[in-house]
This record gives sequence, structure tokens and C-alpha cells, in this order.
Amino acid sequence: MNAVVIDTETGSLDSATGALLDIAAVELIDGEIGRSFRCRVLPAPGLLIEEDAVACNGYSAPRWAELRAAPEAEALAELVAFLDEVRPPPADGQPVRLTWAGHNTTFDRPFVAEALARVGEKRALRAWFSHRDIDLMHLALIPQTRGVVAGRSLDDLRRGLLDIIPGTHDALSDALDTARLLLLFERRIQWVDG
Repeated sequence: MNAVVIDTETGSLDSATGALLDIAAVELIDGEIGRSFRCRVLPAPGLLIEEDAVACNGYSAPRWAELRAAPEAEALAELVAFLDEVRPPPADGQPVRLTWAGHNTTFDRPFVAEALARVGEKRALRAWFSHRDIDLMHLALIPQTRGVVAGRSLDDLRRGLLDIIPGTHDALSDALDTARLLLLFERRIQWVDG
């Protein structure tokens, strides 16, 4: 499996109004975890940070200052540099697009797209990523229906398959655990010719 697992921590559930607080990317290459990127993000002015989100990801302005969070434009420039670094060279003169992977990709992708637009990054996500995603939440339907895990949340999958007791969420831990789970799923899936 070759993909980039992306995870975000945000200030709300709405990508148009919620702050991007933490972003991480983990390279999956040839069935192994490769390079990783992570940056805590100073919330852009005017964007929401709701109490429920803070309870999930532990955000606080003093803590983010202590952790040396970067302004949103700087964090996204670092993400763009990472994506350019991990993308394979062009094949037959055509750019190679990465596969976006994650847990609930329909949540993370809009937050990254909105943040890139806010900082004036001209290239859309389609410059780096194909239109296909690998979403752990969808893959988890199989072990959930078989009673192997209690549910499809990342925390349920961590408890049931990795023996990890989840705490507060952060983008890098979530991305790494998602990568580990995706590799576990890949090893357990038997491909049938036909």
C-alpha cells in the first residue's frame, strides 16, 4: 500500500468556520510506515474553537504557545513541502498523484482544503492527491459486523485491534495509529482474482 495518511485536529466540526489546530501526515510505502510530518497550528483569527473539540484534542492557547505552534500559513507551507517530498517522480511525463488515507477522510480533507485556500495556496489538493481515498472508517465495517471491535471510531479500533487505551487526540498519534491499522487490514485482506 502506497498512500499518505493525513489527520487533523480542529476547533469544530465545520471546515468553513472551525480552526485547524494540528495536522500530521504519515507516508505508507510498500507496506511500511515511512516519513512523517506534524505541525501544531496557531488558530487563524475569527475561526471557532468549541468546548467539545478542546475536550477531544486538549487545545489551549498557552499549551500551543509552549509547543511552538506555527501560524497557519507556515504550517501549511511545511505540509506542502512534505507532500512534494514524498510524491514519486513523474511517470511517463505525467505527475503521480498520491492516495489520501485516513480515518474519516471526508472530515479531514475539507479542513485541509479550506486552510490551503485561506493562506492562498493556489494548488488544490488534486495537485497532490488522486480522487480515490482509503478510509479506515469504511474498512472497519467488516470487523465491526463480525463483533471483533465495538465500533468504527478510531478509539474503538485502537482498543480492539492495537490494545491501546486512547487519551486525548493529537494528529500525529492518530495518523500513526491509522497507518498501523491500515497495514494490519492490508495484511488480513485476501485478494481474490476475478
